[in-house]
Amino acid sequence: MPCCDLLIRGGLVITMAGGDTNAVRADVAITDGTIAAVAEEGVWEADDVIDADDSIVLPGFVDGHRHMFSTLLRACAANASYEDYFKRIVLTYGRAYTPDDTAMAVQLAMAESLETGITTVHAWEHNLLTREHAFAAIEAFLASGVRGRFSFGPPNNPVEINREALLEARSLWFTNQKDGRWYTPDGRVHLGLATRAVEFGMPEVWASEFEFGREHGLPLTAHCSGGAIKQLQEAGHLRPDLLPIHADHASPDEIEMLADFGGSLCVAPVALARAGIGRSPVTELRDAGVPLCLSIDSTAGTDTTDMFQVMRVTLMIERAVHEAVEAFSPEDALRAATIGGARALGLEDEIGTLEPGKRADVIVLRADTLNVTPLNVPAHLVVLAGQPRNVSAVVVDGKVKKRDGRFTNLDVANLVRRANEHARALGDRVGGPVH
Repeated sequence: MPCCDLLIRGGLVITMAGGDTNAVRADVAITDGTIAAVAEEGVWEADDVIDADDSIVLPGFVDGHRHMFSTLLRACAANASYEDYFKRIVLTYGRAYTPDDTAMAVQLAMAESLETGITTVHAWEHNLLTREHAFAAIEAFLASGVRGRFSFGPPNNPVEINREALLEARSLWFTNQKDGRWYTPDGRVHLGLATRAVEFGMPEVWASEFEFGREHGLPLTAHCSGGAIKQLQEAGHLRPDLLPIHADHASPDEIEMLADFGGSLCVAPVALARAGIGRSPVTELRDAGVPLCLSIDSTAGTDTTDMFQVMRVTLMIERAVHEAVEAFSPEDALRAATIGGARALGLEDEIGTLEPGKRADVIVLRADTLNVTPLNVPAHLVVLAGQPRNVSAVVVDGKVKKRDGRFTNLDVANLVRRANEHARALGDRVGGPVH
């Protein structure tokens, strides 16, 4: 009988291979951080076993776009307009952050991600006020053990990116070049570039930053509402190495541009709805053939790091707008949250499905709880009824981060205490409680 390092035994496995959302009873064998097999029960053995009986096993969720600094500002600006959100969250509290605040926000964001089954995060990090803020954010991200991309953004909007600090960061942490990108030595996190200026219509800023990013092997990302997509196309910058965010208010012509440019689009329907901005035309984009991934966006704008909520709300918005159940399905949502996110970050050969040879990013969801009983259609239950409390085990790169519903190496009470201390101190510096 073959042996492996870790065996996830006897679960209802949704591999997502080829986009398939059907569940099969199987074991998942993991060796050296890689999936060795998805096999019938009893074929493999291991000293370390996670019992997945009465559980659903699937790839870890991928968050395609997150402003991690905002985690200390959860539930703030709840009734603010989009403009007031920026004034309060970014231009008031954001400017008062210390490097330690930044590190604390990232630590909290990454812990909540793991708790809720997100194993890969695209950190779209602005509010990097100084070199020290940027380095604090990177160190906290890498220490978390989460996979992903760190997209180095501007100090505050729409100020230009500190290019010197970005290149220094690359030389310190992202020293492994592979396929034209810069990775950490363990290959878990790669470096990118994020610019805010496209959404503000400032080609004198973003065009230069795009050229800089491409010169230095940095995949690009930018917020792109309607109008900005056309601007990018006309300037020759709408290329597959760019991950556009939102595409809210995109015109039919711009949807066709996104269908033709060869890349993916990241949408954050919960964040847009919470802010009263409108919607990304998710169904229209999907029907045009645009590959989609889902995003938490900002904890100050969505309040929770809950991909179950994002999948469910996306489905409901699309069905309500189109007055049709066929507008968006649970299968669509689950693909966007797993393989769609992997594809958007250029990681589809490494993660996003449970297949031999891919890195072992796996989550186990309890299915013996009231909210998903009876266990009828597993994929539908994940999207329509799943909650963070169902996440019983989380594995990233073959390492067990959560087991039996508890973190394996994190003092949650201490993290909560320190986060509250930082939020109170931040409020004192601004002149009142964080709100």
